[in-house]
Amino acid sequence: MLTKVLFFLNILTMLALVLAYLASYISPQRIFFLALFGLTYPYFLILNIIFILLWAFKKKPLIIFPLMVIAIGWQHPGRYVQFNKAGNQEVSQNSLKVLTWNVQNLARNNVLLKNQQVRNQIFTFLSESKPDILCLQEFMSPRNQQAALIDTLATMTGLRHHRYIRYYDKAKKTFDALMIFSRFPIFTDGALKKDENHNYVLYTDIIKGYDTIRVFNVHLESIRLRHEDYDFLTDMDIQNTDEKEIQKGAREILRKLEKAFQQRALQAKNLKQFIDISPFPVIICGDFNDTPSSFAYHTVSKGLTDAFIDSGRGFGNTYAGKLPSYRIDYILFDEHFSSYEFVTHRNQLSDHYPISCRLLIND
Repeated sequence: MLTKVLFFLNILTMLALVLAYLASYISPQRIFFLALFGLTYPYFLILNIIFILLWAFKKKPLIIFPLMVIAIGWQHPGRYVQFNKAGNQEVSQNSLKVLTWNVQNLARNNVLLKNQQVRNQIFTFLSESKPDILCLQEFMSPRNQQAALIDTLATMTGLRHHRYIRYYDKAKKTFDALMIFSRFPIFTDGALKKDENHNYVLYTDIIKGYDTIRVFNVHLESIRLRHEDYDFLTDMDIQNTDEKEIQKGAREILRKLEKAFQQRALQAKNLKQFIDISPFPVIICGDFNDTPSSFAYHTVSKGLTDAFIDSGRGFGNTYAGKLPSYRIDYILFDEHFSSYEFVTHRNQLSDHYPISCRLLIND
């Protein structure tokens, strides 16, 4: 009897794992709930591994079923954890170092523009990292100080060429932008818009020697959780909280999740179309606000190489905020490049970890 109950539970975890696989291929604009299974993929993978160990211990042939389901999605685990060998490749004149980071307004915990110590630490880290191309999301300053801040960072890093696009064209009180800094000349730039007032992609065409490279700095739609939403998720006491309050809070968060997943799906499709018509080799960096099992990631990364998969080691999680940590920040590139020395920098200066790698331009 116990074996039957356990196998029934295993069937449920296997079904959930299959639905998580489908989340990569079916847009949340069509079936929203699949995106939730994609979000929980690592947990259902672990549960199925536990069942494999259980059936192995009991010497039951039922082990074949979770093994088969995991094998169907064999490519998924490598998007979360990698075991590439540490590379000792010398820095080549034909290579460049790329770093991307959501810097959380340059003020940890969103202490809006007042925490200059954090900002200075971020600038120091970026200077010591010595990137050749730097993509920043949520670069914020008081409206009348952005020029001085940008010049300071450009001087500290030696990245004298830069472009930016503000998230909201009509914002007046603050400067809130996507930034690209480059050691090499930039000769053109552009943006992709969510609507006439809201930008979510900045791209630049960069000249390195005889090569022209199109770099995309991406920040896909966030869930836009408020402080009370985080409090509901992290501090809720089910036994002592009114049932109506629980239902209200859950509905509000689900509504925001649905809207964000659907917006990211649309933005990802638009971005992919623009990537595909690029006349130059492409590098895509940024905060996708979505996991490797998502439709957005699958759409944008199709036909491209993920630097973490190509040359990363260990767990790839990049989110460092209040919710469970996922890999939501990426460096992708096309066949004109190969990567080495991918690093997730585990500092606590933002709610995201910066990531970097070296890209070798293939002859």
